[in-house]
Amino acid sequence: MTRNSVALALATGSDDEAIREQSVATLEDHGAPDPSEIEPLSQLTADPNPLVAYWAITLIGRLSEAGKPAESSLVAALAERRPLEVRQRAAWALAKVGVISSEARDALERATASSDPRLARLAQNALGRR
Repeated sequence: MTRNSVALALATGSDDEAIREQSVATLEDHGAPDPSEIEPLSQLTADPNPLVAYWAITLIGRLSEAGKPAESSLVAALAERRPLEVRQRAAWALAKVGVISSEARDALERATASSDPRLARLAQNALGRR
C-alpha cells in the first residue's frame, strides 16, 4: 500500500480543523515518505501555509540521505522571511539529510547567529557542531 505523504502534508493546511488535526496525527506516526515523492514535497516547502511547509520539510528530513535532492528547497526554507518554526525545521532536516553544498553551509552559518536559541542550536547541529 502506497502512502501519499504529499496529500497528507497538503491536508494540514485545510480550512477544516478536523482534517488538519487528523492529518497531523497521521503524519506524526507516518515515518519516511516514498522517495518518489521528493519533488512534490520539495515544492511544498515553499507553501505559504507554515503547517504545510513544516510537514513537507519534516517528511524530507525523515528520508535522511535520500532527501539530499531537496537540499536547495531546505536552504530556501531557512530564509529570514520564513516563519520561525519552518526555519527551525529546515535546519533540523538539513542535519538529517546531510549538508553537502556551500550554499547550505552558508545558510546554516547565518542561522547559527539567530537570536532564537533553538534555531541557532539546530543550525550548529547541522554543521556538525555541538
